[in-house]
Formats: sequence, structure tokens, C-alpha cells
Amino acid sequence: MSLHLTPGLICQRFETDRLGQPDDIADAIEQLVSGKAHWISGQSVRAHGGMA
Repeated sequence: MSLHLTPGLICQRFETDRLGQPDDIADAIEQLVSGKAHWISGQSVRAHGGMA
């Protein structure tokens, strides 16, 4: 039996129910380089849309 991964099937694994877009990562980067992130250092930030 072969499992065919479709975008709909993949999206079921994300809290947002959609695939990520470049703007989603850009938003995360924008937050990290803003003045509001001055207290964040030496962290790995996983921007994965809440993948289960």
C-alpha cells in the first residue's frame, strides 16, 4: 500500500490547517530582529505552525 501525501493530508498535522508561506517565516524573523526581542538570546526558535 502506498501513501500519497497531498497538501490537504499534510495540513492536518498543523494547528493552522495550512502550509506555511514565506511571509510566515518573515514575520517570525521580523519579531526577532525588532527592539521587542532584545531579551531573547541564544535560542532556537521553531517556526513550524504548531506541527503535531
